Amino acid sequence: MISLACTSLFFGRNQSLLDFWFYITVFARYPSTIYSGSPTGEVIRFVFSYVLPILLVVTVPARVLMSMVIEPNWLSGLTLLTGVVSVFLSRAVFKWSLRFYRSASS
Repeated sequence: MISLACTSLFFGRNQSLLDFWFYITVFARYPSTIYSGSPTGEVIRFVFSYVLPILLVVTVPARVLMSMVIEPNWLSGLTLLTGVVSVFLSRAVFKWSLRFYRSASS
């Protein structure tokens, strides 16, 4: 989200990109198990668990808090790693984007 917000430094108005991100995060409102069972659902589950780790960051902590078993076990570690990498990557993108900042008044 921070990386996407940094695009406003380049594009000025980027409401459509933020709307796109909102519609993508709609998939995170539901547990990842609802996407199992069909080939299309498995593709959606894979993409939003590993490519854009929205489901991974939401589902795994919720299951841990509910004391549910997480299979495979390495998924908990991957969630922590994803969070840490996301913070550092977002910070790097933000710092890089600041180099291109232009004041709106000038």
